[in-house]
Amino acid sequence: MHMREPIARTVVLPADCHEPAHVRPFCSMNILIALLIGALMGGLNGVGIFFEPREPYKIEILLAATLKGVLISLLTGFSLGPGSSWLRGAGFGMLYGFAFGLVIFLAKGAFKAKDAPYVVPMSIVTGLITGVLLANFAF
Repeated sequence: MHMREPIARTVVLPADCHEPAHVRPFCSMNILIALLIGALMGGLNGVGIFFEPREPYKIEILLAATLKGVLISLLTGFSLGPGSSWLRGAGFGMLYGFAFGLVIFLAKGAFKAKDAPYVVPMSIVTGLITGVLLANFAF
């Protein structure tokens, strides 16, 4: 009976993550970059509420939009892998942006609310930009 050789542990440096996929199988997403991208994009998406003088819950809406951006960013980032193209990032970002936008659209009363129909397209665009940024900077 022969003994197995121990499995060698490979240390992967951040600089190695730009190598082809077969060379860098242990590279992963930089969570901090993903959180920052999501918070920035969500904040930019929600800051428009301050132009509506009749809205009483401006801060709450801005915080909800920021949280939505962070969640879209994390979902998109976890769906991507090292070396994913920006097109794949854009596709997943649009998918998750659409899903979150649809939830908000339906929660606000769908077409009964005057501003609800604008939520879905903006969420899709925000998801698209988030996905492209993640694919380029978070891995």
